[in-house]
Amino acid sequence: MSGTHLSLGIEEPFRRELELFPATVQDLRAVRASIRSPFYASPIHSPPADTDNARSTTMHLMYTADDKGLRVYTLKKVVGAEVSKSAHPARFSPDDKYSRHRVTLKKRYGLLITQQGDQKVIK
Repeated sequence: MSGTHLSLGIEEPFRRELELFPATVQDLRAVRASIRSPFYASPIHSPPADTDNARSTTMHLMYTADDKGLRVYTLKKVVGAEVSKSAHPARFSPDDKYSRHRVTLKKRYGLLITQQGDQKVIK
């Protein structure tokens, strides 16, 4: 194997190692599959296509106010007949495409979406 290389997308550091330690094609494929890089997309390391689990991985912390006015944190959007509010602070960033819209609403109505009163669910 000295002087010749199998072209399987192996980077230069691995080529030097292959000159020292001859390997089979299956060994090279195993090395290539173990590399986690966007250039080496492998079905071995791809995440499972579990649609039921995809929804539960994203959590958005919400809260409702109790009788004393203290926050009660939850992950649900609606608790009983009360719509919960986002517990994440509003962020204003030049990269945020809706930031300008929120600033315009604040100037026009003097109120941010996060500063609105409580909302009830209509059944």
